[in-house]
Amino acid sequence: MKRRTLLAGAGATLTVVACVPMTVVAAHPDATPLPPDDLEPFYEALDPHGDWWWNEHWGWVWSPTVGPGWRPYTRGTWMWTTDDGWLWASSEPFGWAVFHYGRWVWLDDAGWVWVPGRVWGPAWVVWRQGPGFVGWAPLHPEVAWVPGRGFVRVDLDYGVVSGAWVFVDDRYVVAPDVSVVCWPAPRNVVVLSTSTIIHRPARDHAEHRNDGVDIDVVSRARGQQVRPHRIIHTDDPSARPAARDSDDNDSGDNDDARRAEPRAIVVPSPRAIARPRLNEPDVLGPRARLQREVEQRPLPTPRAEDVDRHWDEVRRRVIQDHERERRAAPAGISPDVLGRRQRAELEELEREKQRERQTDAKKGATPRKVTRKATRKVPHKGSPPPGSR
Repeated sequence: MKRRTLLAGAGATLTVVACVPMTVVAAHPDATPLPPDDLEPFYEALDPHGDWWWNEHWGWVWSPTVGPGWRPYTRGTWMWTTDDGWLWASSEPFGWAVFHYGRWVWLDDAGWVWVPGRVWGPAWVVWRQGPGFVGWAPLHPEVAWVPGRGFVRVDLDYGVVSGAWVFVDDRYVVAPDVSVVCWPAPRNVVVLSTSTIIHRPARDHAEHRNDGVDIDVVSRARGQQVRPHRIIHTDDPSARPAARDSDDNDSGDNDDARRAEPRAIVVPSPRAIARPRLNEPDVLGPRARLQREVEQRPLPTPRAEDVDRHWDEVRRRVIQDHERERRAAPAGISPDVLGRRQRAELEELEREKQRERQTDAKKGATPRKVTRKATRKVPHKGSPPPGSR
């Protein structure tokens, strides 16, 4: 049985977060189940950062207000925890909810949307690994996890689109900000063919554990042991782990013995929001209730000039990577094969650009049943504190 520490309350949690930046928070055995309005714990907290709308297939979903080219599980870092495996520490104000509950799915007429769920997890992703690199992508909503049974599917990459994958060099898994070091998405078209799914069967199915890439692989690539963390649980869902790994700026922990000691990190209690129900899928789907005023309107879209600027920057990065590859002359790859791969990536870049433009056009032209925005936002106990990052 796992032994975990429970903080006294929300005040204590905030104090710990301020004084111990490398502390994390999670489950509480006495928390109450979801209220009659299933999405109430999430609604007020997420409404300022996006739009809640009704999708005929997935039910009530949430679309974030983000820039072009945004992908889930990109802005933040990974922390290794002794009990739960890899924990995603997001730097985004809505990350405490959407990367630890529910699932993400790409819709051609709406882009990335979040389908709420009732079970907390360190992250809901599937992993891939290749020579010298590792990647992850959000699990599809149909890859549900059932307490007591585990995942309902064995093909964990089911429904994952190519552009959803985030790849980095092995040594950058715990980089302070993954978005700075991850590979441009159009490169996935080649990378996927040179990598394989990481499947590490769960030891038990009582709680979701995100093992992913072996911690020793990351440590060897960095030339330094990745420091493990020990999760502390709090009742305050606004508490979030620091969005960087302390190993990179903690010069006092250079000896192996000290770095092997787990450091505490505080994360929101899973059951402070929802109690997992035995033999029921964690993804809520169309059955979720949300009693709010709605209006018919399209979803907001990025400005066309911002989209063009983003894809120009992606193209510049891809071309830079190609030039470095040609200078390095990868072993075992002929110039002809390398040239074909690089052309395929540039062609995929153009396809991704056109797909995003088409999605934005549909998104901005299709009226939907969207919850009405309040004229004045009232802070919700489940939302991150004002000014937090």
